[in-house]
Order: sequence, then C-alpha cells, then structure tokens
Amino acid sequence: MLGIEPLELHFPFEPNKLMSCSLHLTNNTDDYIVFNIQATNPQQYCIEPKRDGVPPRSKCSVTIMVQPQEQAPKPEHCVEELIVQSTRMDEGIPTQNMIEDLFGQQKNNKSVDKVSLMVVLP
Repeated sequence: MLGIEPLELHFPFEPNKLMSCSLHLTNNTDDYIVFNIQATNPQQYCIEPKRDGVPPRSKCSVTIMVQPQEQAPKPEHCVEELIVQSTRMDEGIPTQNMIEDLFGQQKNNKSVDKVSLMVVLP
C-alpha cells in the first residue's frame, strides 16, 4: 500500500551519541493510508511519528533514532527489524485513537500490509 524507502536502515555508529536515519513513506493511491511502526526491541528505538496517516498522493518522513551506546553492537546482536503496518482508511482524516484501534484490535477484517525493514548497525 505504501512505498517504503529504504528497506534497510543504516545507522552510523558514534559512541554515546544518538543515531538516527529517515524512513520515507509514499502513498500513490487515491485513499488515505494509515501506518503503524513496530520494533522488535522497542526500548532501543524512538520513532517519530510511530503511527499516523498519509493523505492520497502524498509522502511522509519518519525519523528513527537508536539510543546512545558506549560500544558498537556485535554483529550477532544486530539482527533486528522494524515492521511497517499499513491499511486503507475508509472515512475522512483519522485521529490517533482511530489508528491505534485499527492496528490494536484487528477485529474489523481490514487488510493490513506488513513490510519488514532490516536494521543495520556497524
């Protein structure tokens, strides 16, 4: 539903500094698309916005930050991913509560697209 770039998130490592990268979401449809981003390790990441709506024929940028670390993570500890969930919104501009309900309950039989993004830490 949403175009997502990049599919691999690269975070340049600097000791004791916040690491960040941008994620770009593109809605090429005539519908309002809402998204929700989940992390396999939510304490490690700050995602802004974590959930929101993308109007028809529009783009949205998301900033993903990794908490400061003293040392670069070992390769075996870098197997993490973020999951971008998205679905069409039937009526009007969604509120944050509407978006949370859409992804939180999944009882409304809506089709939800899920895309996994790999996190690459040096």
